[in-house]
Amino acid sequence: MFQSSESNALEAFGEFASEQEGWLFGLLGYELATAEKISHSAKEDQLLFPDILFFEPQIVINCEGNKLTIEAACPHEVFAAIDQA
Repeated sequence: MFQSSESNALEAFGEFASEQEGWLFGLLGYELATAEKISHSAKEDQLLFPDILFFEPQIVINCEGNKLTIEAACPHEVFAAIDQA
């Protein structure tokens, strides 16, 4: 997992992402996009999320048309668990 609110967050994320082999899911905060244009928003941050947060999921399920793809260490076990639910 990668998270940061530092001024070099995008650069650090680039290094993190280049070392990952799988999918990355996450968010880029508004303050990250505007950090170079304004110092900070006048609104209070009530959620306290970092400016950037990404993680590599253990399971990715992709459904395209009538084809289901499961990317996981044991995709057959994931499918069996879904099938039994």
